Amino acid sequence: MERLKAVEHSDCPSPAATDGGAVPTTVAAGRSRGLIHWFSIGFACAWLYRRALEMHEKALPAGHPYIATILNNLAVLYQVQGRLAEAEPLYKRSLEMREKALPAGHPYIATSLNNLAVLYRAQGRLAEAEQLFKRSLEMREKALPGGHSDIADSLIFASSAVA
Repeated sequence: MERLKAVEHSDCPSPAATDGGAVPTTVAAGRSRGLIHWFSIGFACAWLYRRALEMHEKALPAGHPYIATILNNLAVLYQVQGRLAEAEPLYKRSLEMREKALPAGHPYIATSLNNLAVLYRAQGRLAEAEQLFKRSLEMREKALPGGHSDIADSLIFASSAVA
């Protein structure tokens, strides 16, 4: 990790150089909490994700779910950095890939819907965010056992969209 943190690159701003308020606090709920913290303390750099994306797009079949995961994580990083306009097409591409590659209602599709909804909420697009949060919650309730933490996270996200 220290090797990544030490990398000097324009896409790797110091934590002090980023606006910590760019991402709604609810993004950090659940399993995403560790990822957001990892991004926010300067361990992730967009150019490393772009490089990994390029390599995986050459090595894996088009639309592979792992490529969707890399796109999602790069979008999260952009969102943490306040680069919301750059994050949106990546979230959409990740969602589209997951919808094509995974069975309908898969929890990863719900995660993609949720992440895009968080972005829309950050952009003030509350009606769009609410619809995606609801779809994500419905998927998670059908696909996951009752009481699963992802369902609890979806309830929090959905309630915050209408607040």
